[in-house]
Formats: sequence, structure tokens, C-alpha cells
Amino acid sequence: TTTTTTTTTTTTTTGDVTSIPKDLRGLAQRIRGVEPVELLDLSSKKLSPDSARYIASLLASNNSTKELKLSDNKIGAGGACHLAEVLKTNQSLCSIDLSSNCI
Repeated sequence: TTTTTTTTTTTTTTGDVTSIPKDLRGLAQRIRGVEPVELLDLSSKKLSPDSARYIASLLASNNSTKELKLSDNKIGAGGACHLAEVLKTNQSLCSIDLSSNCI
């Protein structure tokens, strides 16, 4: 069996170009508060450090998400650092699950 992952390229608010997995295409609206959510569960989505950087850039302007579940991905130390940076400015996020991420 062959698995194909579709990606698109977008420019984040910081100007970095990031590959966005298909699973994250509708994420911007949810995180930016267009369709606000308090719990965002992105566990087991095969997310990369670039995905974590994209998520962090969206969380920088988010004021509704309180819990972020990112367990069982491939975020790594680099992705975790991007998420840690956003905690300096995001006042609503209370919990991030980064278990099983090769950190």
C-alpha cells in the first residue's frame, strides 16, 4: 500500500515559508478565532517541526484555545521551541500535551 501526503505552501505571519500538511488546512480559521475552540486535539497527525512552527504562528494571535493536544507526532525539539516561544504572548493557552514527540 502507498500513502500519499499532500502539502501546500503558505507564508506565515512572520514571513517564513512552511509546508502545511493537508490535515492543517482548515486550522487557521479555528485557531485565529473565526471558529473558536477551547480544546484543539491534533494528536497522531504526523506533524513535523514545520507544522509546529505554523501552529505557533497562529497561536500568537489566539485568545480562545485553552488546551492543545499534540501528542504522538514528530514535532521534535525544534517544534517544541516554537511552541514555547508563543507562550510568552498567548494568555489563554493553559495546557500543551507534547508527549511522544521525540523531544
